[in-house]
Amino acid sequence: LRTERLMTLEDSQAFNRPQFEAPNEAPNESRRRYRGILAAGLAGIFGKGANLLVSAVTIPLTVRYLGSEGFGLWTVISSAIAMFFVFDIGIATTLTNLISQSFAENDKHRAATYFATALWLVLGISALLGAAGWIVWPHINCASLFHVQDPFLVRETNRTVAAAFIVFLCALPAGLAPRVLGGYQQAHAASLFAAAGSILSLLA
Repeated sequence: LRTERLMTLEDSQAFNRPQFEAPNEAPNESRRRYRGILAAGLAGIFGKGANLLVSAVTIPLTVRYLGSEGFGLWTVISSAIAMFFVFDIGIATTLTNLISQSFAENDKHRAATYFATALWLVLGISALLGAAGWIVWPHINCASLFHVQDPFLVRETNRTVAAAFIVFLCALPAGLAPRVLGGYQQAHAASLFAAAGSILSLLA
């Protein structure tokens, strides 16, 4: 009986004992993480600042070049295209989480599998949207839809909308790249690429 009580006591202590102890984080790993956070923050500030600066320079130039009606049309098309990004249906955000998990476990094969799956899904969505646009395009009068009055803009509206829609279809899969960089804790690289794109668009 005494032996059984001792065994019960030892089992209880073993159950209450922590199953594992978290290893002490290496100082180099901690410093690397803090450097990554600092770099991401600084790059984010630089990227947002570059976007604001480019917008501040681009908008007056666009108004002067396109005129009031042309600028209004450009704004409407840009806003409408931005709304289409809901067709991403959360694939990019989910990919970031899965890549982060694979990166933490040092599983490159699984990360590559996640990326390939997300890429094919987004390409499929882009293809379906492109096919739908191709079918309905002959039946859409964009100039009438946007109430365009200028004769020159009436001729150019359909082409402008088509060009913007094609750029959107290409941007859907291309938008996975910054998400992958974020998953690998390289958010600063994504911010710098975005800032460079804004500056190049201004120079173009």
